Amino acid sequence: MQQVQYYPKGFHMKRPSFALPAAAAATALIMTAAMALPASAASSTDYVVAGDIAPGPETDATYLGWHEGGSGTDVRHDVRWDGLHIATSGTPSQIINGLVAGGTLGLPTDGAELLGLITSSSVTVSQGSVTLQVAFTADDSITGYWGTLRPAAAYGVGTSTPSATDSWVSSKTITGTSIVQDVPQSLQDIVTELAAAGDQLRYSAFGVWAGTHSVVEQITWADVEYRFTAQPLAAPAATDRWVLESEIRPNATPYAGWHEGYPNATPAYDVISTGLSFGNGANSQIINGLATPLTTLELERLITTASVTVVSGEAFFQVPLFVGPTDEFTTLRPANAATPSANSTFSLFSQWVLSRPVAGLPANTPMRLGDIIDALEAAGEVDVLAFGVLAQATAPAVVANLEWDGVRYNFTAQPAAATPPALAATGTDGIVPLSIAGLLLLAGVALVTVRIRRSKA
Repeated sequence: MQQVQYYPKGFHMKRPSFALPAAAAATALIMTAAMALPASAASSTDYVVAGDIAPGPETDATYLGWHEGGSGTDVRHDVRWDGLHIATSGTPSQIINGLVAGGTLGLPTDGAELLGLITSSSVTVSQGSVTLQVAFTADDSITGYWGTLRPAAAYGVGTSTPSATDSWVSSKTITGTSIVQDVPQSLQDIVTELAAAGDQLRYSAFGVWAGTHSVVEQITWADVEYRFTAQPLAAPAATDRWVLESEIRPNATPYAGWHEGYPNATPAYDVISTGLSFGNGANSQIINGLATPLTTLELERLITTASVTVVSGEAFFQVPLFVGPTDEFTTLRPANAATPSANSTFSLFSQWVLSRPVAGLPANTPMRLGDIIDALEAAGEVDVLAFGVLAQATAPAVVANLEWDGVRYNFTAQPAAATPPALAATGTDGIVPLSIAGLLLLAGVALVTVRIRRSKA
């Protein structure tokens, strides 16, 4: 497919006579500077959501900031929980971050800095393929000395970081240089020639282009990671509660409150000094039934802020649900058990399963939690009935605590409340020590008494 290129707007240029200076002397300097700027972890993160990206068509009014490039008026992108979905309508799409207002000059730079910016950037793709885009001008006055730089080969799934020796192309031919539209050269050669071609090298935007539906998780540019998702929800400060063995019923009648979910003839659970011991001799599911089901579109918040602390064995977090207008029942749980060293917290990218098929999703088939939640919430009302943990008889577990919706449920002994120290006694009367003033007062009375007695003698 022919790649459609979109270019920066607003560069008002004249065409004076122009002589190209030699570029060879600049190459070593640019390469040395680029080698001193290796790709590294970004020092800050910006979260970009759908509302932060202006729709097309691109205009001077929308150029500054994230926007859809080109002249199209149809929606070609979306930001979902897993990243930027681009070219969603089947039409090529370009999402770019304009660094200057439309109709103004780009940011001034030189060859070394621009090469360093590009080679320290990165793009993470989870589906499809994209090309990184960098808009430039090489001269403030010569018409045609502007275009878009991009790698000659698209970036596929994974994290890609450009290098100075990678093959890149320009969207336009730059007169008087060896830069010809869509003809690959090394990135260092292109930037070197651009730096020498005009009176001022500038850049005005960066972003990505895709010809088919692709998903971008992040773009790093100028030491900032732009992550295409909502900012992760911080777990609320937990309030501690302690669950006694006497509070756990051996059956699900009634459902509300802590109870065993399996109809075991003999209890397979016990609360010991280190926590809830369960899965002992039989599968065991200890859950807390909610007195009133929680009707919510906040499954993401509830699950991604939950956690379980496993002391030994393997335990599965459990969330029983009713889904849709007919209240289809299923239980949502991680595909992999939590252990003392793994899987104690949950992300939307982690693999989960459903105990029964609902909302068009199969049972017992690992899928990303975010995809499951999207499908469940699209099916209609979601009622959270309970939460808890499951252990199988083949790998009984001990769980110290679990967190849910801002509460930490502890299965260990509640710490004794601190009590003030007892006052020390000095004999049976429990005399309280006198203050310094009191002692001085008594000493004065005694001295007066001695003097009176002496005067009478």
